[in-house]
Amino acid sequence: MARTKIVAVKMAEVPQDEGLVSMAFPKQCWAHTPSDDPKTWYLRMYFEPEDKVADGELLMGAVEAIKRFDLARSQSRLKSKELPYAKGRLVAAWKQAFPSLEIPDVLTKDAVMPDETSAESEG
Repeated sequence: MARTKIVAVKMAEVPQDEGLVSMAFPKQCWAHTPSDDPKTWYLRMYFEPEDKVADGELLMGAVEAIKRFDLARSQSRLKSKELPYAKGRLVAAWKQAFPSLEIPDVLTKDAVMPDETSAESEG
């Protein structure tokens, strides 16, 4: 359960040297990465940076964070326009981590899948 709590903590609030944290958990380890600044990254998906499949507990914590966002949008760290992209990355990670489990509705609603994200940024 302790690992789940870190999901809801903004990277800037993690009590470690910023350079070490960003080196330890690169951008692809996070679902919400609105900029290249690690202080803005939120919803970590991987327990270890070298993991090939997202961590189940972290994903479940991310689902709970998204649910809380839906309940209190005005106070959330996630911005409404960025949420569909974070959901898309979480859906892709969920499919790898839990191939036989149904994807939670809170993730699939309005999700923009990663391949759609790269197509939009190119055009």
